[in-house]
Amino acid sequence: MRGAAACRDPRVTAARLLAIACALLCCPALAVDPARDNAVLFNWYYAAAFGSGAYRVGEINTFVIRAPVAYRLREATPQQWGVRLVVPITAGVADIEPDDRDGIPDTLTALTASVGAELEIRMSERWMLRPLATLGSGQEFASNKRAAVGVIGAKSLYRLPLEPTTLDLGASLLVARARTDELREDMGELALGLDWLTSMQVNVGQPASIGVTVIQYWYFRKLKFLLPNSEEVAVRAESEIAVSLRFHQPHLLFGTEVDRVSLGVRAGDGLRGISLTTSFPF
Repeated sequence: MRGAAACRDPRVTAARLLAIACALLCCPALAVDPARDNAVLFNWYYAAAFGSGAYRVGEINTFVIRAPVAYRLREATPQQWGVRLVVPITAGVADIEPDDRDGIPDTLTALTASVGAELEIRMSERWMLRPLATLGSGQEFASNKRAAVGVIGAKSLYRLPLEPTTLDLGASLLVARARTDELREDMGELALGLDWLTSMQVNVGQPASIGVTVIQYWYFRKLKFLLPNSEEVAVRAESEIAVSLRFHQPHLLFGTEVDRVSLGVRAGDGLRGISLTTSFPF
């Protein structure tokens, strides 16, 4: 009985997830020659996690649209864990500038779909822990080649009620693996975020408040982008700042309650982007 109780202990779950993440980070990656193949020109994890928007690395401009499809199977309460089925779908188009193509088509198109589960563990009235795991597949249509993408980790959200405003503190530790025929890439991500709902209000057909979000990302083993000329851009850290409209009455979109629209700017080592999101990603 004590073993069964330990399995339900959120601290045990978090410790196991951390151990799995560390083990995956320590796994040896395949030593490959980054061939100029269309499928390896996408960073499959980043394109799927970015949200909707556009980003530029080297001479490649990538435009992505993400549908965060999700279904809540069970509501989280102090007595039981919540469960969400997540099925994110991402479509991406990479535009390669003429001087950098070297035989690669000027436009590449890819589609990624994943399926996974997210647990919602209410640690206290203000603190929510979310272990998660997803597995997905992507396809680049010009070469008709596929990629597999897996993610495991945990997210944490703590809310400070500062009447009449609120302040959310987020943290996440994720490990991802993307694999094509030519390349296997392992990557870890640690993120810390702050989401401040101000007391400033506007009317956009319905009452809404203005919010400000700041997120810092650190990438272990570096976030790598391969370029057509066989060069590589390695991103070790990235910063994001966003301004949002927070609706007082949430809307249902793809099975998920959406309470905001955020426009953000992201920047890292050789990486620049503009994102449009509908949630605080913790």
